[in-house]
Amino acid sequence: MNKFIVPLGLGLLLSSSAAALAPDTPKLEVSPASIKFNRTIAVMPSGHPAYQINGSTYVPLRFLVDQTGGTIHYDETYKTIDIQYPKKYVQSQLSSTARNSDFKLKIHSEKPVYRAGEGLSIWATLEYLPDTEKVITHSSRLLSFAFTDDKGNSSPAMTLPKLEKTRLKKDMDLYASFTPYLIQNYNHNQLQLELSGPEDWDHVPTVLPPGRYSIGAFIRYSDGDDTTHVKPITLAADLEIEVK
Repeated sequence: MNKFIVPLGLGLLLSSSAAALAPDTPKLEVSPASIKFNRTIAVMPSGHPAYQINGSTYVPLRFLVDQTGGTIHYDETYKTIDIQYPKKYVQSQLSSTARNSDFKLKIHSEKPVYRAGEGLSIWATLEYLPDTEKVITHSSRLLSFAFTDDKGNSSPAMTLPKLEKTRLKKDMDLYASFTPYLIQNYNHNQLQLELSGPEDWDHVPTVLPPGRYSIGAFIRYSDGDDTTHVKPITLAADLEIEVK
């Protein structure tokens, strides 16, 4: 794992201005900006929007790490934020492929069996196949994940009610990592945890308990701009892993 230790006082700053903050009280506003990863708009965590302070935009660190496939943990003893990412180059031992006339979708897992307490190394790739450009309409992230355990309990993908348009071009590829947020959502439901605020999510486990799981990557989209009378197209690929 690539590992980074970030001091607690260090914030994430996406600056649109080189000027330093004024010495007087900064002006705090909720940012109207949308956050996109690989051309797909992402869902901001509830109660934790992006903020603008004197022309600079601040994004929640946990949100950024989750969206880029990492894990984040606050160490109370040392007052540090521990961020970890999977190894950059990993060969998959388990893969599954699905395709239609538009896309080839692949989901990969570094291995079929993980140890209890070990983070998952799972990712998906999406390749646009036609030679011609095309506009599609979709909700949520274009490339999403979901999973189900061997008892039928699931953690569905987050969805956005707002529709997003993407122009596809020849040889366009998309990559996405399995997000630990889905595991946290699953553990929250299974353990029936009472959360009093967004900060309590820090205490929800980001690893799966022992068992067998079906992990799926999927895309759901419609051709063109007008989706009123068009049935969405769904393409999905899945694989099975075990945690023990």
